[in-house]
Amino acid sequence: MIAVLLAALALQPCTVDDLAARCGTLRVPENRAVRGGRTIDLNIAVVPAKTRRPDAIFVLAGGPGVAATNLAGFASESFAGSGRDIVLVDIRGAGRSNGLRCELPHFTDMLPPRYITSCRDELSKRADLTQYTTARVVEDLEEARRALGYAKVDLYGTSYGTRVAIEYMRRHPARVRAAILDGVVPPSFALPSTFAREAQRSLERVFELCLADEACRAAYPDSRADYHAVLAAVEHGIDITVEEKTVRVERGLFGEILRNFLYSPAVYRQLPRALHLAARGDWSAFAGMAQRYMRGIRTVDLGLFLSVTCAEDIPRLDAAAARREAAGTFLGTYRIDQQVEACRIWPRGAADPSLSRPLAVRVPTLIISGELDPATPARFGDELARTLPRSLHIVIPYGSHSGETGGCQEKVFAELMREGSAAHLDRACFDALKPPSFTN
Repeated sequence: MIAVLLAALALQPCTVDDLAARCGTLRVPENRAVRGGRTIDLNIAVVPAKTRRPDAIFVLAGGPGVAATNLAGFASESFAGSGRDIVLVDIRGAGRSNGLRCELPHFTDMLPPRYITSCRDELSKRADLTQYTTARVVEDLEEARRALGYAKVDLYGTSYGTRVAIEYMRRHPARVRAAILDGVVPPSFALPSTFAREAQRSLERVFELCLADEACRAAYPDSRADYHAVLAAVEHGIDITVEEKTVRVERGLFGEILRNFLYSPAVYRQLPRALHLAARGDWSAFAGMAQRYMRGIRTVDLGLFLSVTCAEDIPRLDAAAARREAAGTFLGTYRIDQQVEACRIWPRGAADPSLSRPLAVRVPTLIISGELDPATPARFGDELARTLPRSLHIVIPYGSHSGETGGCQEKVFAELMREGSAAHLDRACFDALKPPSFTN
């Protein structure tokens, strides 16, 4: 039966992130309510285990707008000991599944209205932008599960992928054997309502860790003063040199770039040095970090990001309350203003009302949060865990939206997938993690 289904999908040997895999496409309706309408070819890659099992790990990427196939290497390392196939489905609107890419220049605003308008007009020629929502994604994934012949799935979702996983668990709980939710987007959250305040909290924690680190304290004895000097310097924008060209970074974009520096220990531990140098007029370290951020963010399929958030988040956002909450933070209202304005331009689909309801299922679930996460703080994981009786919430010390755990995370992930339960996971290696060593 499985072989027949695989043949029907025409999966062929391929290489994904230097991994041997089998790849193919699954054709799904763009709008399931329209008979004979436009279709989407979902790009699928399966990294096979040595022994085929009735369940497989479906990897759900973040963004929204990141292609799951981009996570092949990460997924293979994370689940090497699970003994299960790893299935990577580029969800509709991402990667090679009719990716909704917007070509935006570097070092402009995050969502400049002129370019968002032209992107909307161009993408609308080949996509109904109201049909790229979480509910539609979940329907696609269930079709993919059936077509691939798996009786059940194990879900790994990161960031926005946790929203997809939550909705899949809500709609198809009997089809989910176990789940890992890494950087939880809970049903109550309307992006980006808490970004400014959580980013400020994360930055303050970086300063605390620097002061607690002898080498960092000696090199950068007053990171907070450096930070305030930098904010004063960028109040009306700054000119920085990137690849021997001068580019202008306005105050709002500076805050968004700084927020993204807090997403991983590998980057946030460079912040004290970057701020110290910039406060003294040397913006080279900041410029290098900013360039890497801009390159990364422009690889996201921004059209999908807008289709999802304009349908599911901005309509639920209390913008006035969010702006009050953002007062006094380095990000301020920039991110809120950018997304609200962009969603006035972008076509708005219909969000399923269930998105905002608590998830209450008995699926064994491991919830992972990072102590310093500026986007999905640990309290989000606590909130979700309250209605999941078979869940375990682990907060990674010194972790952020992504973490560095020296193999601990991979060990625990594989254990959950092997056992199908979060009840007795060995979390001792998380408790033994040491503070980061800051770059000098």
